[in-house]
Amino acid sequence: MPDWHVSVMKMSEPRRQHPLVILVNALKGLRHMLLPAAAVFVVRGLDQGFVWSWWILLAVAGLFALSVIVALWRWFFFWYYYQDNALHTKSGCFIKKHRHIKRERVQTVNLRAGLIYRAFSLATLNIETAGGYQEPEIKVEALTLPTARALQAELKGSKKENSGEEEDVEEKETGLYHADLKTLFVAGMTSGGVGVVMSIALAVFSQFFFLIPDDWIEDVVTAGIGAALLVLALVLFSFFLASWIVSIVRYIIRYAFFTVDFDGEELQITHGLIIRRQLSLKLYRVQAVSIIEGIIRQPFGFATVELEVAGGSAYDEGTRVTLFPLLRRNQVDDMLAQTLPSFVYRGSLNEIPPRALRRYLFRGLAPLLVVPIGAYFHPLAWLGLVLAPPLFALAWLRYKDAGYALDNDRLITRSRVLSRTTGRVARPQIQAFAVNRNILQRLRRLATIQQTVVSAPSKMVYQVKDLEAGDAVGLFSWFSRSE
Repeated sequence: MPDWHVSVMKMSEPRRQHPLVILVNALKGLRHMLLPAAAVFVVRGLDQGFVWSWWILLAVAGLFALSVIVALWRWFFFWYYYQDNALHTKSGCFIKKHRHIKRERVQTVNLRAGLIYRAFSLATLNIETAGGYQEPEIKVEALTLPTARALQAELKGSKKENSGEEEDVEEKETGLYHADLKTLFVAGMTSGGVGVVMSIALAVFSQFFFLIPDDWIEDVVTAGIGAALLVLALVLFSFFLASWIVSIVRYIIRYAFFTVDFDGEELQITHGLIIRRQLSLKLYRVQAVSIIEGIIRQPFGFATVELEVAGGSAYDEGTRVTLFPLLRRNQVDDMLAQTLPSFVYRGSLNEIPPRALRRYLFRGLAPLLVVPIGAYFHPLAWLGLVLAPPLFALAWLRYKDAGYALDNDRLITRSRVLSRTTGRVARPQIQAFAVNRNILQRLRRLATIQQTVVSAPSKMVYQVKDLEAGDAVGLFSWFSRSE
């Protein structure tokens, strides 16, 4: 009998998690407590002056002690065991909670391990079902790797042997796809994440702008407009460069050791430097494939492939499942042929009619309408016209990239906001299909199509604006037919 099966049989008796979970949960609780406490300290310090006191150390120690007590309490009253092809958990002292999930209901069984857990060869087991959404249905923390893998294999119905060795298989660089450091660096440089980092940095900076000494600002202003503009340009360039570097590092940390393994029925995606995530994804859960070509990546021929997945909780907080973080565009269909052959499409797309160009240009250049209004209050508002060329180019790209195609029982659509996104969806996976026409579109015999796919953590909508009205009606009939 395989070793992993013996391990599962030994788990028929209730057992607790590894005691290390007490420390980890205590630190998490302390972090949540310190945030409001730090806010109070800063506000009070700005009002009355920052005064260091032993009371601060005592307050932090008290908060940590409270966190430890709460974590110890939860650990002591949490039990788990595997019996009758189901995983059971018991928790709570005053309010008892007994949960169990049968193997037949399991959609995915994922492993996740932070730095502390990985140092002690531990992992967290996240079990998801079709009824789950934002959170796993059952989560068991601080399991030894042999135990976690044994439960994972049993709940997945796997018959593969698990030797129980504590070798960190996530570190292996074998599999269908592996992103090395060079690939991750290029992906980070072209990911567009600098905008997210800059927005966060600006939000933080705005809260502390008033701490800049007034004499510094006066010196810059009195130096003259030319010097002030030069200083402002240097500050903005430095700010952008720093944000770009941070976004690259952030991307590499998140997707380090990215590997994709495939056994013919299930994809296993592993990545993460600080927090190691491992996703096991059955093919029938894939609802659609999105091929995303960023506005920086597209000129270099790169693309990202993401999956829209039904059921389960969010794989990555606020994101969808990334299958390939960076590929040459001409390699996408070759890689999909090895994993998801039903989503391969090598044909061309139908373009939208030339009379739609006027609408794309109007929508793209509409932001410039505020320039004359702003110029009424201040002449410098006319500088906003420098945005006309990039806005015109972006509107032209949106028009040229828009398209669609039918391939047997699949609908392929392509559109652009900033990145060019190609969606490939089979008709059974389309949850809703809509054809929209406003008054201006009716006059020009145009229409907009929208197809909605339900995925985690939310729905995904693919749309193409201003295609031929007759073609849109034909696509609606294709979706509505009963077979």
